[in-house]
Amino acid sequence: MAMKKLSVLAIVPLLLLAGCSAFFDFNAYSALDTVAAPSVTKYEGSGGLAALATDLSSPAVVKALTADSATTAAIEQYLLTNYLSGALTSPDQKQAAVLYADLNLKTTQGENFVNNIVTTVMSGVPVSSTIQDILASIIPASAKADPVVFAAMITALRNSNTQYLKLAGGIDVNSNQKLDSGEGAPANMNIGDVAQKSAVAYTVEDIFQMMSTALGGPSTVMDQMYLLATNPSAANSLVTNLHPQPYTTPSTDLYVTTNLWAIQLLFDCAGLTLP
Repeated sequence: MAMKKLSVLAIVPLLLLAGCSAFFDFNAYSALDTVAAPSVTKYEGSGGLAALATDLSSPAVVKALTADSATTAAIEQYLLTNYLSGALTSPDQKQAAVLYADLNLKTTQGENFVNNIVTTVMSGVPVSSTIQDILASIIPASAKADPVVFAAMITALRNSNTQYLKLAGGIDVNSNQKLDSGEGAPANMNIGDVAQKSAVAYTVEDIFQMMSTALGGPSTVMDQMYLLATNPSAANSLVTNLHPQPYTTPSTDLYVTTNLWAIQLLFDCAGLTLP
């Protein structure tokens, strides 16, 4: 499918000018807003997804949901059960996947991580960078200060990645791992925003999988990721010199070989070029 592509380095200024990326929005009065976390019933049935989309654009509601983990978990489970349990074939299912990811990212430090990744991309990341280099430079300070906050952020990014990959699978109607004529995201989806976030979430998952392979399993990966971000000299030597290349093909990294097509498809939908 022919389309005009934009460099990923041009994404940020364009989105800032157009105001179409929710995670760059700033509400100068948000500190004065106080609301209670909505009940999950607000998002059930007809109009529920639209209501959730509206609420996730409100800093006050996001703050309330962040403080109420039980309600946030209930909303996530509702989306998983009612929209995301199988293939994403309908527009509502595709929207639910994006909202699920946004809910995860907005109620943790995941969104700040996304912002830091964008800055890093604009600055240029040397090919020789290790996981240690990357994590040390882009983890939000609040996540570095608390391993629980850090773990919640990484988990949110990994959960989001699962849904972004499923979204790509739902868009790929022909199941040939590329964007064909007639395929694309729903008209009301901010696919440029989705593509950027999907690249970040996918990169985090690739790092997690790479470390899991090096360590012989996932059980200690989170602890080692935290050490790489905060105290690399204490990290296991098996992970200190790993060099992730999530966008390089062909790749010896099985995760990249299996999943890069999905992120590429989302970028193609947005007319953007991968880093």
